[in-house]
Amino acid sequence: MVSEDVRRPFVEGAERARTELAALVLGRDPASVEVDDARGVGSVVHALTIGFVLPSLMDPESAPTAGEVLDAVRTLGGG
Repeated sequence: MVSEDVRRPFVEGAERARTELAALVLGRDPASVEVDDARGVGSVVHALTIGFVLPSLMDPESAPTAGEVLDAVRTLGGG
């Protein structure tokens, strides 16, 4: 088990990041972002960022194009 002294700053940082990312995408002030939006929208944006940015830094030639990403999102969304 991780010490609370170690875990807490990571939890707080993740919460802050989700709120800031949701605010950025939704065009709102971070103070006005609801907890549900931060958890939902912020978490999805964070996952996409980590999922695409880090691999692109490690192997840029294998990164999908914007079109490929949009096609994948459409496929996942059923449309």
